[in-house]
Amino acid sequence: MLTCIVYERDIKSITEVLMKEKVIFHPRISPTGIPNFQNYGFRDFVLLIDRNICSSLLQLCKKGELPNPHVTRLIGCLMFWSIFNNISVTSGVALTEYLNSTNNRLAAGTELKMFQKIFNYYHPNVWLNLGMGKEIAIEPMKLEINDVLELNWDLDHFYFHYAEMLHISYLLNRNDMEPEEKMIEYLQWTSSNLLFSQYTTIYACMLFTNSIKASRFTKKKDILKECRNQAWDLTYLSEWSTLYWDDMLHQQVFLFSTFDKALKRIFIETHSADENFLYKWFGRKNGEKILHEYIRLTNRKTKTGIKMDDVKSIIKQEEDKLIELLNGQSN
Repeated sequence: MLTCIVYERDIKSITEVLMKEKVIFHPRISPTGIPNFQNYGFRDFVLLIDRNICSSLLQLCKKGELPNPHVTRLIGCLMFWSIFNNISVTSGVALTEYLNSTNNRLAAGTELKMFQKIFNYYHPNVWLNLGMGKEIAIEPMKLEINDVLELNWDLDHFYFHYAEMLHISYLLNRNDMEPEEKMIEYLQWTSSNLLFSQYTTIYACMLFTNSIKASRFTKKKDILKECRNQAWDLTYLSEWSTLYWDDMLHQQVFLFSTFDKALKRIFIETHSADENFLYKWFGRKNGEKILHEYIRLTNRKTKTGIKMDDVKSIIKQEEDKLIELLNGQSN
């Protein structure tokens, strides 16, 4: 059994860093990034980390250091806090994203095995020293791994969000439409083709009103890549939502961690929204117009049994439509 002598002031310091940075989330435990476990005592907690944290952690363990000392310290804080509080850490979605984007099963398998060994390879004091800023580097892991990762994760959420982001990008590049018109058209399109996502709906509100910066690209490969990246961000939240929505009834509770500012904001805005959330983004007059249409659409019979072949067909249509629009604007 590992022994670790920890001073109360160190635990307080580690916790304060994580609270200040707001990197741990849950709709009820931590809706704004500041956890309060008061109503969730004696549970088995699992921390789901995103790709940026996972890749930074693996790079740190491979090379022994990171270019950014601040990220190094955050990794140390997060790892020590999880170990100290007996919280399991999982990277399943992050590794699926990596495999999906690279199609390299050997590299993904290596990352998985490396991730699984990290927690026994390093003493908790290693993470404590990083988190306290006493160290900025660790001993690189020395492992020989040649495993192929088999993809078992369901990618349905990703395909849904990729289709959404393609259509949102199309609307963002429509210079002949007002923000409220884009929002109404997006809601109508979603109602006809997919299912409503609370996170994507809030994200669309922020994008259409320039409340969050939207990346602008003219090259096909760049804009499609950006749509895929944003779809993966939304996939983390929606996949995670299938785990947390009824966790008051279960022993296992899933938390989520990200360093990404935009992803944090999407989550916080979504879980602080009330029934008048559209007024915040579009004003009362236009917000009421959008809300009226949203209520009309959601009162219709809910679609069931959406086939993934149909979703992939929608993706192809949206890719072609987006590229055609951009090509027309560049001529």
